[in-house]
Amino acid sequence: MRFILLLALILFGGLIIYSYNLTLKLNKESTRLRVLAKINNELKGKLKAFEKESGSVEVSYIPISSYHGKTINKTELYIAPIINMPKLRDLEKDTNLEILDCCEVYNIIWYEVKVIIPGENKNTKGFIKEKDIKTLQVVENNIYPYKA
Repeated sequence: MRFILLLALILFGGLIIYSYNLTLKLNKESTRLRVLAKINNELKGKLKAFEKESGSVEVSYIPISSYHGKTINKTELYIAPIINMPKLRDLEKDTNLEILDCCEVYNIIWYEVKVIIPGENKNTKGFIKEKDIKTLQVVENNIYPYKA
């Protein structure tokens, strides 16, 4: 009889310790869930700040005055002529470019360019802001002086 009572007491104590550990894990996970929910709400707020007004984007095409250029400083090559679009690659200063087209979106002038990197054909076409390009003039003897 004492043995059964002692066994029941040990079993009851083990169940109390087990339930205490489960309660600690539950509290830890609920705290973690609250933190992740807060981070998620902050990220949603940041995303809404980047979203533009709903509706169509107005793209005005501009005639290009030059077919070649170089980057003035380190810049990004965008997938589309909108600032919050994904970037295709980073471009170093003085990277040679072939200018394909020119457009204006949200009052920012963009050049559609092809990056001239010998032997590379991945992520070489995209858009760069006008302020990051120095256009060059093509001369008949294939020398590219800077446009005055």
